[in-house]
Amino acid sequence: QSDVGKNTRLVNSAKEREILDCRLGDPEMTMSEIAKKTRLHRNTVASHWNGLWKKKVLLKKTVVINPAYFGVLGIDFKALVLFDASMGKVEKTIDYLMKFKEVHELTSIAYHNDVLGIVRMRDLYSAYRFIKNVYAKDFISATETYPVFIAYTKKVEPI
Repeated sequence: QSDVGKNTRLVNSAKEREILDCRLGDPEMTMSEIAKKTRLHRNTVASHWNGLWKKKVLLKKTVVINPAYFGVLGIDFKALVLFDASMGKVEKTIDYLMKFKEVHELTSIAYHNDVLGIVRMRDLYSAYRFIKNVYAKDFISATETYPVFIAYTKKVEPI
């Protein structure tokens, strides 16, 4: 069961929000750079960062990779996949999908599907095998897959 919504304050300080804003604005920013920008000690930043992992505010490390290396790494194909979980099985679906190395991001959504995933694979055939394995579980009732041809990013400014 998730602790979200059970009177726990997941991000319970302005320091943690500031640290998250720094990392969201620049995923490559080191703890030392965050410490300098926030005027906190590096150990304080690291302690808060580890606390965010323990409280499960952070779920998966997202690595920023130069697109020129995608082929070498076997992640040329990127797709947006919508997963429809069986009634009451959204959390189980997310836990299951997080185990796949191909899954780079998962988001719970309010739509006729329950979970939006960003997946990266070697090619279209690998994507087919991935989706086929996903369907092997009875708690995932349907998927919709949309190939991503070009991804445009913008720097996120702190709120």
